[in-house]
Amino acid sequence: MGAGAIRAIGDFLLRLIRGTTATGDGDTDPTVTRATTKVIQDHEGKLITIDSGEIAQNGARRVKNLMDDSDDLENTFTGELGCTLSGSVATFDGTANGDCFASHSVVDDGSGDGGRTFVYTCTLQLLTGTPSSNAALQIWLKGSAINDTSIDIGHSISTTAQRFSITTTSDAAGTTVQPSIRWDDAGTLDISEFQLEEVTGQFRQFPSEFVSVGVLSDPWHGAGVDGVKYFSTHNGQTESVIGATFPGEADDKWETLTQLQVV
Repeated sequence: MGAGAIRAIGDFLLRLIRGTTATGDGDTDPTVTRATTKVIQDHEGKLITIDSGEIAQNGARRVKNLMDDSDDLENTFTGELGCTLSGSVATFDGTANGDCFASHSVVDDGSGDGGRTFVYTCTLQLLTGTPSSNAALQIWLKGSAINDTSIDIGHSISTTAQRFSITTTSDAAGTTVQPSIRWDDAGTLDISEFQLEEVTGQFRQFPSEFVSVGVLSDPWHGAGVDGVKYFSTHNGQTESVIGATFPGEADDKWETLTQLQVV
C-alpha cells in the first residue's frame, strides 16, 4: 500500500439516543433517564406511548400494572359490607355481596369514543370457609363508563393459590376501572399479585406476566418506572398463532430479550 493510501478498517456505527441522560459515579452502574414520553413499537407492531423516565424497548411486550400496589390490599382496596382487609388477606363475615374493591382512574385517551379494553388478574387462595355456590364468590370488573363484567369462581377456588383473570371494555372515553372480589359467605381469602392492564388494540388480549407495583426498589424491573416491565413473550406465554403476521420475523423473534432493541 503506497504512502497516503486510505485503509478501510471496517464500519463504525453509532446509534444516537435522543432524550436520554446516562449518569454514573464510577462505583455504580450507570442509569438512564428520559425526561419526556416516547412512542415505541411493541411486540405486535402497535405504536404505544410510554412514560417519562422509562427505558424503552422496541419489539417487546410492554406491561404496565395500573394498580397502586400489587400485594397490599390496604394500600389499594376498600372493604365494604362486612369485608375487612389486612395485608393480602380479606375477611368476609357472611353479609350478602361482601366486597373488596379498588378504583383506578383512566385518563381520557382523546379519542372521544371509548372502546378501550382492560384485563384484571389476581392470585386467589381460600384460607377458611367454603363458597355456598359457584355464584357466591365472584370477581367483578366494573366502573364509570365500563361494561360491568363478572365471573363466578365459587367452584373453582381452592386452598391452592390460583391465577384468575377477567376482561372488559369501556363504552365511553374517560373511565374509572374498578376490580372487586365479592363473597356472600363467611371466610377468608388471600388475594395477591393483583394487576390491571390495558390491552386496547392488541391482537391477543390474554393476561400478561405479573408486574409488581410498590414492592421493589429502584430500578423498577430495569424499565426505569415502577410497575412497568418488558417481556420477550407475547401474552404471558410462548404460543403459536395461526394467520397472524408480526413485523420483522415470525413469533420466535421474541423468544429472547437479547434480540430486543433498546431505544
